[in-house]
Amino acid sequence: MLVFLALFKFYLEANNKKALIYIETKTAEINILSNAIINLEEREQFIKTKTAELMAEMSPHRDHHHHSLFSHPSEFIVVGYDKESKKIATYYFNNGNFAESLKSSSLVGSGTDAASIYFLTRLQGMSGKGLTTEELLFQSINAFSYATVNIDVGGRPDIYHIKETGVQKFSAEQTIAAANLSGAYLSEHLLQAKAKTLLKQLFKEIPSYETIAAELKMTVDTATRLYVPFSSWQSAANK
Repeated sequence: MLVFLALFKFYLEANNKKALIYIETKTAEINILSNAIINLEEREQFIKTKTAELMAEMSPHRDHHHHSLFSHPSEFIVVGYDKESKKIATYYFNNGNFAESLKSSSLVGSGTDAASIYFLTRLQGMSGKGLTTEELLFQSINAFSYATVNIDVGGRPDIYHIKETGVQKFSAEQTIAAANLSGAYLSEHLLQAKAKTLLKQLFKEIPSYETIAAELKMTVDTATRLYVPFSSWQSAANK
């Protein structure tokens, strides 16, 4: 629970420093009081209970005073591998509260509507549980590309491969290549089968960037260092 409290503090950082100071003070109190409990199980239960009480106290729905702390709330999603349940766990933070999400995908931000349209239309009749790692990357990077069509949505994405043995962050070259392949596929420069085959290259220890660049009709440097948004790919296709 203290891990979630630390994340909750990060959630508040952009909103109100007074709230952060209050949480830090209360967290210290919880730690001090818990150290007096000898039984480990009772100590852990005490920490969980007091942490839950603190987060409930900070809820914007509790009273008007705390609501002022959340006049411009942020929201984010935490994803990780749960070793006890042996599954990927997703937690959603919003308006001072958090809860586990059981959905196969979680979307936040101003590009949510476009990304949702992609998932709703392209994944009809498909089960998220049956998708391979490569297929998950293919669908996720395409949803990202759709999201960038919205005004003020963009920038280079970050890709993390979460698995039982740890978390692997894709390099900038891998990520840019994936985003460019997505733009080329969605704008019909590449067939789906070809795009998926090329994306699989990115999971290799040494990806074949030469092959990817050749299909994108780019140099290796351009394909792996210059992110071309989906809208630009589509504009080129429409000419």
